[in-house]
Amino acid sequence: MKNFLKTFSLLLLSSLLWSLAHPSAPPLITKTSNYILDTGFQEVLAWFGLIPMLFALKGKSGKRLFFLAFLFSFFYFAISQYWINIAVVMFGDISYVISFTIFIALMIELALQWALGIYIAYTVHQKYGYKLSTTLPITFTVTELFRNYFVFSGYPWSNIAYSQYYNLPILQTASIWGVYGIVFMIVLCNVVLFEIYEYYKTENNFGFPKFASIFLILMLTLSFSYGTYRLHANDVAEENAKKLKAAMVQGNIEQDLKNQSFRHAYRIIDVYKDLTKQIPDSVDLVIWPEAAFPFNIPRETPHFKRTFTDLYDKLPWMFMTGVSTYTEDAERNHKYYNSAFLFDKDTNVIAKSDKSHLVPFGEYVPMRDFLRLNQIVPGSGMFFPGVVGKGLSYDDIRFGVLICYEGIFPEISYEYAKSGVDFLVNITNDAWYGVSSAAYQHMAFYSFRAVETRKALLRSANTGFTSFIDSSGRVYNSTKLFKRSVLIDNIPLLNERTIYSRIGDYPFRFLSIFWFYWFYLTFLKRKTIKKKA
Repeated sequence: MKNFLKTFSLLLLSSLLWSLAHPSAPPLITKTSNYILDTGFQEVLAWFGLIPMLFALKGKSGKRLFFLAFLFSFFYFAISQYWINIAVVMFGDISYVISFTIFIALMIELALQWALGIYIAYTVHQKYGYKLSTTLPITFTVTELFRNYFVFSGYPWSNIAYSQYYNLPILQTASIWGVYGIVFMIVLCNVVLFEIYEYYKTENNFGFPKFASIFLILMLTLSFSYGTYRLHANDVAEENAKKLKAAMVQGNIEQDLKNQSFRHAYRIIDVYKDLTKQIPDSVDLVIWPEAAFPFNIPRETPHFKRTFTDLYDKLPWMFMTGVSTYTEDAERNHKYYNSAFLFDKDTNVIAKSDKSHLVPFGEYVPMRDFLRLNQIVPGSGMFFPGVVGKGLSYDDIRFGVLICYEGIFPEISYEYAKSGVDFLVNITNDAWYGVSSAAYQHMAFYSFRAVETRKALLRSANTGFTSFIDSSGRVYNSTKLFKRSVLIDNIPLLNERTIYSRIGDYPFRFLSIFWFYWFYLTFLKRKTIKKKA
């Protein structure tokens, strides 16, 4: 019992350290405080926070190893994503029982993936002589790649690399190898430190991690050198680039009102119109956030003339807003889309973009008929995905639109960058998260999207954070949470292509070959030997 408590404590410690490497906040704080544990220093925890788990798993094998790896993974995801219950219960209007069931099911799914990767890494290390500093970084990296695509159509939240969005030199390397290269470095650092300690302080049959140590030092040296150079080069490129003056409106509409927008539509639209009156004519583009326009409208709506006739005869700027749209077939069945409409100065719709990656249990329900859950929140659960296009354009300016949840997937901004957009726009409604760390964690994704593509990024959020992010991932202008605001600034229009925007995640897909080979060694080869015997 004493040994189990020690092991359990080490696993929980690692879960806490890695969770706290991300922005974290107590769930019971006031909206006015804007308090957050987001210091700019806590990302250091990621580089050694896994070590207690490595001590806990030392000498473990078989089912016990898998179970302990599962416990660590479950606690990590549950601690860092506690806010899911806030979103589903407070604003999803469903019971605690259903919310908790969904939460536990998702945490188990995430933990099982990590536990499988850790189990394979340790089994190959113990039985076939591969160093843990070889197997664990690779399996962690590949597991995170799979998690991006295969959990409820992809769910990469709490990827440990996103803890580094304040670590600007390391962040710049995302323009080369994306988020997964940083995952590899972080896990490698943890394991190398553990193996060095083991070599000097205990009996270690696997020897000093000479190659892994040299490789880690080389990676970190090159990363910091490249990152420092790239920060300066980006600043020079942005200073010399053509600029676009943009304004974003943060309406701070409470989710309770948005859930019943058909009752409060004119109240909501008046809030946005009053804020929009503050925007000067010198602005080039005005952006309202996701679903800011409070009506469901046909997808073929040609213009918004009635919306602005009381303000302008002719708009002084181009205008984009998030809006819920629908199509209707001959039998009057509706398909709903989460969309963004771009208007010219005569309020004619000149381009539109649909959300291509929907939120599970929010905009659609996996296995809806089997689970008999028609919807989680009013009007949701029945949305259909669009297709990633080449972005929206006007006057030879083109930009990619990431609608809310889309921004957490690097492959979507990769597609936009590949098509040659000048900048990126994210529109979102983070009111779902209430007062929690989720809005801060969500924000971190966009620093990576900007660096991966080397594009400035505009982020327009209903309750915050509405922000301007430069091509180095720095948030250089931002609102506070839960405050009605208008944010105006200039963004550079950049056309440089990064290595990542050319090759994407393909190197790590190739790396997954090792993982499948080790999967074969762990499970399939052992069965073959047993059959021969």
